[in-house]
Amino acid sequence: MKKVRINSYAKINLSLDVKGQRSDGYHEVETFMQQIDFCDEVLVRWYSFDDRQKELKGKDISEEIAVEVSTNKPYLPKDERNLAYRAARLMAEKFSEGHLGGKIRIDIKKRIPVAAGLAGGSANAASVILALNKLWGLRLSVAKMMNLGLELGADVPFCIMGQARANLCLGGKINKDPMAANAAVGKGIGADLAPAKSVRGYVLLAKPPISISTKEVYQNIDAEIEKAAENGKKIHHADAELIAAAIKEGNYGDLSVEMGNILELYTLKRYPEVAILRNEMANCYNPIKVMMSGSGPTLFALYTDYHIAYNAWEKVEAKNPATYLVETI
Repeated sequence: MKKVRINSYAKINLSLDVKGQRSDGYHEVETFMQQIDFCDEVLVRWYSFDDRQKELKGKDISEEIAVEVSTNKPYLPKDERNLAYRAARLMAEKFSEGHLGGKIRIDIKKRIPVAAGLAGGSANAASVILALNKLWGLRLSVAKMMNLGLELGADVPFCIMGQARANLCLGGKINKDPMAANAAVGKGIGADLAPAKSVRGYVLLAKPPISISTKEVYQNIDAEIEKAAENGKKIHHADAELIAAAIKEGNYGDLSVEMGNILELYTLKRYPEVAILRNEMANCYNPIKVMMSGSGPTLFALYTDYHIAYNAWEKVEAKNPATYLVETI
């Protein structure tokens, strides 16, 4: 039996703009994505054919690779509904030659809230792809793994980029791959990615006690943008390239002005509890910016000073238990 343990990092969006809907139903977006040191732990074990024979005491073994998932959260699915399971099945379908009859065992220690706009499930799937690449000696480039991840979801490629950079157990060739990065400008459906410099700062995360469907938000955002325009409301279309430039220059003033998430037009209106929490966070010790990550409901406030960020965490956590203080990677 061989194993790899990977830190499966969450992400936030410093910007998210919607450019319109495509013929396949997806929306064209432009976004700046940043990983944070808030992570699940994903342990991937590979049991070879000989390992399986010992485990099953000589019983007949199917040639199909078995996949098992366990988690520390009983409400999480352990079958095709789980992206990590689907990632294992995808890898088995693509690279089963020489590995028939084995078993992939995935143990997920979950910390990242689910359905929160932090890409927790996508990060878990990315971990499985990276782990099996190492365990099976596939020597795939980060770009190749990103292309595989896109078959599972639009956030998976970025999660692969960041975890490839941050998990030293994967080896120097992966860590130093040109596409390994903890921040990126994303276009298309968010998977056309260009590595960028990470912002340095402390991130106050707060998830209200609700979950929001990404599908619901994207199904309604076009109408909300149109309605806002008809009413003469000024709409901020954040420019991910300008954000990348501001970070590179260390210009936090320009960064604050440019950051924004257009999906807030729908989510803050439809879910007032998110809007209330956002206002409370904005009044906590003058953060660089407070905004929603992804389609929500998680909000984040960005700070450059740890002690100020900690004071803000104490204040917000007293009212909203699912509040965390983390750092960018």
